Amino acid sequence: MADSQRTPARAWLANGLASGLGIALLLSPHFVPPCDGTMPMRCHWTFEVEWLLAISVLVLAGSLWIVRRAEARRVIGAVLAWFGLLVVALTQSWVVGLCAHSEMACHHTAHWLWLWAVCLVAVG
Repeated sequence: MADSQRTPARAWLANGLASGLGIALLLSPHFVPPCDGTMPMRCHWTFEVEWLLAISVLVLAGSLWIVRRAEARRVIGAVLAWFGLLVVALTQSWVVGLCAHSEMACHHTAHWLWLWAVCLVAVG
């Protein structure tokens, strides 16, 4: 492989981090369940959309492993950062929101998602 086609170590790191964060976003609601699921509440719809965003992040992170052009990688990084902001915004009451009581399980799940989202914005 020619030197110009090799992926630099920092690109490998960014690809791996973006992929790992996508997996973390996808699996966090399974390890820290947002609610018991007996009655769909506001948070149920938030985490349904979060699931779709996590799948999108995984697809975009996977495309980082394939795309070689720097301009395309920058665009994908910007979209990943935007998705990280959307993850945080979805939990706000002016978008979809969470349950009203801060001791509800959905708030604990959201804190984990916020952590992954902030990291995703940084990686993006």
